[in-house]
Amino acid sequence: MTDLAALKREARRKGTPPERLLELARMGPELAREVARSDNTLPDILARLVNIQPDDLPTLQKVAANKRTPAQTLTELAAHPQAEVVWWAAGNPATPLACLEALTEHPAPKVRSWLVSNPVMPLSVLVRWQHEFPHLTYQALKTLVEYGEGAEFSAEELTRALILTDLIPAPAALRLLPFPEFHRTLLQNADKIAASVRPQILAQLQGETP
Repeated sequence: MTDLAALKREARRKGTPPERLLELARMGPELAREVARSDNTLPDILARLVNIQPDDLPTLQKVAANKRTPAQTLTELAAHPQAEVVWWAAGNPATPLACLEALTEHPAPKVRSWLVSNPVMPLSVLVRWQHEFPHLTYQALKTLVEYGEGAEFSAEELTRALILTDLIPAPAALRLLPFPEFHRTLLQNADKIAASVRPQILAQLQGETP
């Protein structure tokens, strides 16, 4: 009798030879999913899984979500007819930026929701959608409050939070961010700005729910 649990562990195990991973994936979708979700799977194997289990949505979803999946494969999955596959590619930071920007026109709201959660999405897109996805503003407020309580965030993260809460007017910031001197000054002073507005932010959070 085949020990499925043991085969699944083998599919996820670091050091399992690529040829064996392909063999396991061909045994059925359950094992293909394990190969697809593993951080140990090589990019070439992830790309080949799409052709080995082309009709198994969970396998395709896990390939689309894996940060080791090649850019070309992610681009192909982002064009998949099933939105359930597309949104995983939309949330993957390894998906090419040009592909992510093209997905901003996707009709499925959940695809857009995953796009705004992708840390590499351009700020211009987030600003455009912050009213459609109120959690963007809420999370930005939360970032600034947590920063004031000792949590560590990069200057880039603080700057994004300040713009998404309109503490720095978005239209002006988007116009000026491409200029290196403005960008540098903003990053250097993001922590001071965040600290200075923390009382107002905290009052907003105490009166609002996400």
